[in-house]
Amino acid sequence: MAPDLASLRSVDNPVLSAPTKSIVRRPTLVRKRDETDLALGGDAIPQSPSKRTKVTFDTDVDVRVMEQWEKAPEVVREEVRRALERHALGDDAAYDQVKEVYTTNPTAEDAPSPKTLRNYTAALLSKVSSLNRSCSGLVHAVLKSEWLGRDETYLALFIRFLGSLISAQGMYLGDVIHMLVENLTHVTRPIIHRRTHAALKYLLRLIPSASSILSSVLMTLFPHSSNSKRAHVVYVHNLLRLIGYAPELESEILALITERLVKIDVQVQVDLEDLAEDVGDGVVQGIPKLHIGISEDLETEENEEKESDTESDTSDDESDPDVQRAKDITANVEKMDIMLDILFSHYTPLFSGTSTQTREAAFDVLLTQFATIILPTYRSRHTQFLLFHFSQTSPALIDNFVGACVHIAFDKGRPSIIRQSAAAYLASFVARGIHVPSQIVRDVFDYIGSQLSLLRADHEPTCRGPDLRRYSNYYSLVQALLYIFCFRWRELEATADEGAEDDDLPITELQEH
Repeated sequence: MAPDLASLRSVDNPVLSAPTKSIVRRPTLVRKRDETDLALGGDAIPQSPSKRTKVTFDTDVDVRVMEQWEKAPEVVREEVRRALERHALGDDAAYDQVKEVYTTNPTAEDAPSPKTLRNYTAALLSKVSSLNRSCSGLVHAVLKSEWLGRDETYLALFIRFLGSLISAQGMYLGDVIHMLVENLTHVTRPIIHRRTHAALKYLLRLIPSASSILSSVLMTLFPHSSNSKRAHVVYVHNLLRLIGYAPELESEILALITERLVKIDVQVQVDLEDLAEDVGDGVVQGIPKLHIGISEDLETEENEEKESDTESDTSDDESDPDVQRAKDITANVEKMDIMLDILFSHYTPLFSGTSTQTREAAFDVLLTQFATIILPTYRSRHTQFLLFHFSQTSPALIDNFVGACVHIAFDKGRPSIIRQSAAAYLASFVARGIHVPSQIVRDVFDYIGSQLSLLRADHEPTCRGPDLRRYSNYYSLVQALLYIFCFRWRELEATADEGAEDDDLPITELQEH
């Protein structure tokens, strides 16, 4: 018979009589010895589990800290794509973050790195077709960002972006042109202007029709007459440089410079007449002769202007109004003088050592400016000498200018004020021109005299006495005749034989008199 369970748990069997224990072992803090311990001779003391193992770094390892904005190009492209898509749906959170990349001050601590900025610009370049009118805020943030002072790689990328933008979204053409031309108005480092011209040159080749918008922007951003002399010099130099890669705008640019020059000229004359005579004479006599070339460094001039501004700030309260007005006139005279000097430097190579065709083309530009800008402007005193000078570079140009003045002065279809101005300029040129031949002086004098005889015969039957309004043309021709006589009376006394050596007058209207 098999023994029962109770009998097996007797005192004589201690194994079976012991209480039962779980077969799962409890965790222990005792670590088994491994081969490392044996290698140390078995005396190694196990480390406490609460103490971290000391880690030693290799000093030769290249450790890089990733910037917050430095993301992979693929990640940036996806971010920009999603931002534009969500912006179209009305969610601007991601869109504003992209815009913040370009609006953050480059000198700020949280400014994006150059690599990050390059990745975002490249991403926008690939999505220009999505930058419609609703994305104008982002586009303007990009246009206003700092790009001209960055490295050549980013410069090339940004110019490509501008070209792709105006090609895909023509609505931004005016904004892009305005941004570029505005950079030409700033008094800054020459490299900034060179890079701006490179961008304009690329865009004009890409879209030739942009010339019309460029012409309008150039006129709008021309410095005001109250701006500094340095600002005028910088802008005029940049305008003349623009002609080199946009020859289709040459006549418009030169006309713009001449127009603003005439305005300053007239303002000087008006201000001088308003001042007391002695103050006005002192201003004119005290103006130094300025001869600044196109390539001259203007840093000295800038320092002088700063010193002048400081001095004026301290003395404005103590000076009387006439003295301050005299200073303003002096500043305008200096602007006019240096702008004339720049134009003389521009035209001189065109009239010397060049082909006849080049000279005639340059003269046609000057003659057009004379007829459309100088002639209709009252009180212009100095600008016309630009034309007077270059008209005397050859006998043919002298004939052309005299013929143009005669044609305008005696054209009954033109307003009286224009005809009178033409007669005054004709008399001034013939009387004061050093290289005007004596034969032309005599022929012009005779022709004006014959016209006066015709007018006198026409007015005498109904004349009741002097009448400036009715006989203004007659009086202006008399004045022109007397002006020529005062300066060239010796040539008028010459005999026919002495004058035979001079060139024949090419004006057909004068040959019959």
